Amino acid sequence: CARNAVGICDDAAWLQHVRTSDVPAPPKNVRVAEAMPKGIHLAWEVDDACGAPCTTGRVEYLCALKWCAAEHKSPEGRAPYRCPDTKTWHAVITGLSAETTYDIRIYMTNSVGESSPCPVKSLSTSRRPQPPYGLRCLERRGTAIALAFFVKDPSGSPVTKIKVERAKFLASEEVVCQQCVKSTDSTGEWRVRIVGPP
Repeated sequence: CARNAVGICDDAAWLQHVRTSDVPAPPKNVRVAEAMPKGIHLAWEVDDACGAPCTTGRVEYLCALKWCAAEHKSPEGRAPYRCPDTKTWHAVITGLSAETTYDIRIYMTNSVGESSPCPVKSLSTSRRPQPPYGLRCLERRGTAIALAFFVKDPSGSPVTKIKVERAKFLASEEVVCQQCVKSTDSTGEWRVRIVGPP
């Protein structure tokens, strides 16, 4: 009701279905920001409940048929944190195995309580490189050969070394590379120069 020096209004305005603050909504758009050999950098979004923004979160992964709390203990690890002035949260979980897919779920917490978990997501750590492709000979000079080819870098674990072998009878042997250079652009091209017996 409204009142002034003359009196009270004839009718009242009624508010219905007004709720207090609630727990957060489950995280959404959970994804891999970066895969690592023994960890995963996760990112996701959260809609804050009115008047009760999220303050923290927790990540679990399925291990031996039970849900385990994710580790953040290594130097690369980091517990859930929010990017300033956004709805985006990140966490870097460690202590995982390379080339492994994990079922992951995330909870968020505010001053009211904890959210329901997000839908389970299957996410993977880094994998070994795929075989090179597009192999071609750039130059032949005496016993030297210059080769070029492409290799795709797995997410979070770029290729650091190239091994070249040549066929010898019914087996193969490694060839020493005099030069091994990776292109500085995003093509994934490598160039190597090898010298050996004719």
